[in-house]
Amino acid sequence: MVSLELSRPNKVGFKQAYFFYFNFLVPILGYLASGVKGPYSYLPASLKNFPHQKEISNIFKDVGLTGVTYYEITGGIVTVHVGTVPDK
Repeated sequence: MVSLELSRPNKVGFKQAYFFYFNFLVPILGYLASGVKGPYSYLPASLKNFPHQKEISNIFKDVGLTGVTYYEITGGIVTVHVGTVPDK
């Protein structure tokens, strides 16, 4: 099982800069480019409620996947979660 998700960066400084960009600039730029407000405000709001990388890793383990790990990409903006379905 492989899952690619938007995630929340952890590095101090980068995290604050990213959230400023993602929460404030993306909705403004998206609205200016498209004239549509909803989609560009929805994405930052949905990420706030999305489980952290470690929580998703625990969910993978809880459902029985083995070899569970994750890889943060682009400073933690994106995370690849990996787990193996065990043989029956």
